[in-house]
Amino acid sequence: FLARDNIVACWLVVCRRPYRDTMAPKGTKRRASVAAAGASPKKRQNPNFIGVKQAIDMHDDLPASCKKMLIACIPNGLGGFRDDRKESQNVFVGMVNEVMDQVRTRLQHEVDAATMKIKDLEASQGGMSAKIEAAEEFLASKIFVVKDKTTQLAEAAHAAREAKAELQRKKALQREGDLEYNEASNKLAVFEDAIASHIRPLADGVDGKGEEHFTALLSFLDELELDESLRNALPASCAKEAAARTSFDSMVIDNLQKQFEQTVAGLRASVQAGEPAARERADAVSVAQAAADSAAAAQASLADELAGAKQAVQEAAAAADAAKTAAANAGPELKAAQSDQEEKAEELQQFMDYNMGCFAVLRDATPPPQAPSEETADLVG
Repeated sequence: FLARDNIVACWLVVCRRPYRDTMAPKGTKRRASVAAAGASPKKRQNPNFIGVKQAIDMHDDLPASCKKMLIACIPNGLGGFRDDRKESQNVFVGMVNEVMDQVRTRLQHEVDAATMKIKDLEASQGGMSAKIEAAEEFLASKIFVVKDKTTQLAEAAHAAREAKAELQRKKALQREGDLEYNEASNKLAVFEDAIASHIRPLADGVDGKGEEHFTALLSFLDELELDESLRNALPASCAKEAAARTSFDSMVIDNLQKQFEQTVAGLRASVQAGEPAARERADAVSVAQAAADSAAAAQASLADELAGAKQAVQEAAAAADAAKTAAANAGPELKAAQSDQEEKAEELQQFMDYNMGCFAVLRDATPPPQAPSEETADLVG
């Protein structure tokens, strides 16, 4: 239509200056002047013009100036009979016909789009039920996992307590069983150190520290089986160096050394005899410790798994709620879409029935049939 603006403008000029093929007969001018000056009633407008005007106004892309020109041309462009129209009038009819087709096409597209939206919403609504079912099944599976993990965690906690209690029992048995063994081991170490640090230097009798060695050995004497006379002779015999000792002194020191060595031998035998049981108790504690550590680790791991399962339940519940909310909102949305489609379909139908009908009446207008003349009537009679 932008390309036809000039044609419409020209047609508008034609409409403003009606064309007459012949001059008016004499006497007509006077009567016309009188009619113009008088108060004769205004000629009634063809009601079909309103439907065409509305259709032109309904065109979204047509410039306002072009609409104005087309509407102004309606009376003279569509007011006559079809067979009496001039070329310019036929061009105008074609323009209006094109406008009507474009408005009808737009309205049909809107109806089609609204119909497609309904189909999409119905398909989506059908899928929502499946989504809700799937979401609820997924939520149920996650809840089952939480229950299962809760049971497992309770069992793991019980196992951890039992393992810890068993470890404490093994440690108590170890402490009780190792009491004599450790005492013998410690005593053996002390006696062996005494032999190395005091008995042997005292027997050699060359360092001049006999009295110091004897003083260091006093605490051991009660544990030795020494003859009373020999024990009484120890201070004097120990104070002498080897060169100054008598045979009695040497016998006293030798007897002391033998008593220490016999005690060490007895302690060493006791320690060796207790080593297997001590190792067994230590191994038992190690096994119990490993079991307790493993049980505690399993409990901690299951606690983490339970926390994760509970988080998964929250997420699954949120997803199920979202699916239900979407389904609940889909009903009103579908109803609104159906209402919109009905309105658009009604608008299209009204356009076809009224606006297109008005245009068709004007476009295809033909003169009414003429009444038979008097001569024809006489012949027929």
